[in-house]
Amino acid sequence: MEHSVEEAVRNYLFYLSARGYANNTISAYRSDLQRFVSFLSDMGITDTADVLQEALDLYLFQLRLSVTNGECCSTTVGRRKMSLRGFLRFCKKRGWVSETLVPEEIAVTRQERRTIRPRHPLTPQEASLLLRATLEGDGPLRERNHLLIQLLLYTGMRRGEVASLRVFDVCLQEKVFILRNTKGGKFRVMPIANDLLATIVRYLSFRKLKGPEYLLQSRTGSRLGERQIAEIVKQSCLRAGIRVVSPHVLRHTFATMALSSGVNLVTVKELLGHSSILTTAEYLHAARPEMERAVNGVAVLLSQETGPVSGGSTLNINYWYKWR
Repeated sequence: MEHSVEEAVRNYLFYLSARGYANNTISAYRSDLQRFVSFLSDMGITDTADVLQEALDLYLFQLRLSVTNGECCSTTVGRRKMSLRGFLRFCKKRGWVSETLVPEEIAVTRQERRTIRPRHPLTPQEASLLLRATLEGDGPLRERNHLLIQLLLYTGMRRGEVASLRVFDVCLQEKVFILRNTKGGKFRVMPIANDLLATIVRYLSFRKLKGPEYLLQSRTGSRLGERQIAEIVKQSCLRAGIRVVSPHVLRHTFATMALSSGVNLVTVKELLGHSSILTTAEYLHAARPEMERAVNGVAVLLSQETGPVSGGSTLNINYWYKWR
């Protein structure tokens, strides 16, 4: 049975959606695979059965060349390779592509894998200014915007998770959120802090439920979209007089503050909904000053109990570096 490449891509994206992949992930895969479809179209290939190893090798060469030419970074190429590898595996399992194709040979190099990017969370002072800025004005919109910023800062939710929250996902008596629309389709329970709980109750007393009863709604009663959330965060930053950040930076802020306050890494991993603890460990970089203070604090306590163990001598750092 013949399948056009475009039809196969649509089927694959539908398959990912059914598997619970996040909308943003599916959008990225769609963009990546559309590049592959365009490349094949330029070569006159429209059917999956006509996709041969030679065409695949040429496409992979172009991907490597795009890094050399500065058109994109290596991690973007790595993601495009993984998108393509998953798609071709999907097609091969259904007999839509040639048996000679070997998707497993689409290798992602170490440089192309996800790298640890520097985190730039808000400081506690900046976060406090941001929260205060949303208290300006009055009425339902003020309450909604204040609740939005609190949700992002107090829970570390992704903006898509915040946008998808329905009223029945908020369990006031148990003081938990039930997160259903999460990255990877993982069901998650998130505790509600007392301050946040009070804001939710106050907000619900202001607004009238409309439509599908999403917790955060626009003026018209529809769900507050992810772009609208980003715009509210931006405008709140401007009013607060702090640097403009994205909603995801507020997620970074929550993670960094949690680690800095002594919450263990495994607990933060569960709160953020990470699949791997290595992803959570990236936030240790931003929390390092607090970690150093904690270590020095323990040293002070121990020295008070035992007295200095170095005989009072001063450590010559330069000498140590010279002879180590």
